[in-house]
Amino acid sequence: MEDVSGIPWVFIHLGWIVLAAVLAYGIWQNRRRRLSQGEKTAQKRKTFENFRVDEDSA
Repeated sequence: MEDVSGIPWVFIHLGWIVLAAVLAYGIWQNRRRRLSQGEKTAQKRKTFENFRVDEDSA
């Protein structure tokens, strides 16, 4: 087996670091973007109105 330089290992470890950073950023954004109580109420109201309109037109 031939001796391989350390550069491929650097890319492998750098890939793990980048992957961990992307996952951490995604989790952080998901936690930060939770809906407030007013937003939840408005979303539920709009959903109910959409279903009601669909049922009325059927």
